[in-house]
Amino acid sequence: MKPIDMAIKEILESEKNKGDILAIFLTGSRLKNLETENSDYDFYCITRTSEEDIIFNRRNSIEFSLKSVAGEVKSMSVHAFALLLYKSSPNILHLFFKDALYLHADFFEFDAFLHNNLQQLFQLNKDRLFGSIAGQMKNDMKYMENNMDKISSPEFRKHFREFALLGYQTFYINKMISIKGVNIGDIREVFIIGEKSKIRDIQDGNFYSEGDTMTEKQRIERFLRNFYNRAEDLKRLYRDREVDAELWSEIVKQVGYIPKRN
Repeated sequence: MKPIDMAIKEILESEKNKGDILAIFLTGSRLKNLETENSDYDFYCITRTSEEDIIFNRRNSIEFSLKSVAGEVKSMSVHAFALLLYKSSPNILHLFFKDALYLHADFFEFDAFLHNNLQQLFQLNKDRLFGSIAGQMKNDMKYMENNMDKISSPEFRKHFREFALLGYQTFYINKMISIKGVNIGDIREVFIIGEKSKIRDIQDGNFYSEGDTMTEKQRIERFLRNFYNRAEDLKRLYRDREVDAELWSEIVKQVGYIPKRN
């Protein structure tokens, strides 16, 4: 049995979720194609909610380590999951770049709705979205600027590709291009730190040639600053923008259709 199948079996049989699992999504480095041979398997698990959970705002968030494979599981109720959609959490929105690993029949309709409205989901709460993206990009940029002597290391590449993914999204979201065209796997092809050290700067669409006088460090620093400044500009542009009330109302309605836990 493959490691990922072993993990799903363990999650479904776990007493921690009491048989209330609606969906299991891959997350972390393996979702974003940033994994190494030693990367863990990380999962988001969505569970049923109850009337009391909603009344008392219980999120029922659980985290536990897997025994069958090296990995972690984050479990939350479906109404807590919906609130993270409302906040346009990038980590939650990224889950839908790949199909769920497990879906209960009661979650089929909601999952289809989210996939069919993925572009609109990224537009739901731009104030929160671009604020989160800028914050994450800043953390990645800080790491890279402090570790320019480790450009070829797996950890540097991981931060670079995560940063590039977020920057790539801001470019496409702002241009209103279908978000389905922003496939996480494309990052390996669009942004390259390779033997020739070429980096594509999407802002002007040019590749730096081997004859450039800029050093590799200068190229990367320019790229980081260009993309980060773009994210900051968008954060300012969409600050205090209202949430898409129509879309949020439909999300609430969809969640309401899912049978609750007794």
